[in-house]
Amino acid sequence: MDKNITIKELQSFIKAKDYKPELKNAYFQKLIEEVGELSEVIRKNKRLEQNGSIKGTVEEELYDVLYYIKQIFMI
Repeated sequence: MDKNITIKELQSFIKAKDYKPELKNAYFQKLIEEVGELSEVIRKNKRLEQNGSIKGTVEEELYDVLYYIKQIFMI
C-alpha cells in the first residue's frame, strides 16, 4: 500500500461511493461474515509482509471489518 488512510478519509469515501442507510441489516450481515474471515486469517497468521499481497491477510480483513462498522455506524 502506498498510502495510509485515516478514519475520516474512509468515512468520506464511504459516504461518496457506497453509503446506503437502508441496507444497514445487510451491512451487519457482511460485518459478521468479515469477522469470521478475520478470525481465520489471524489463526493462520497470514500477514501482508509475509504474503507480498494484501489479499487474504489480517490487514485486508481488518480493513473489511472496519469498513462495515463504519457503514453501520455512519455519523
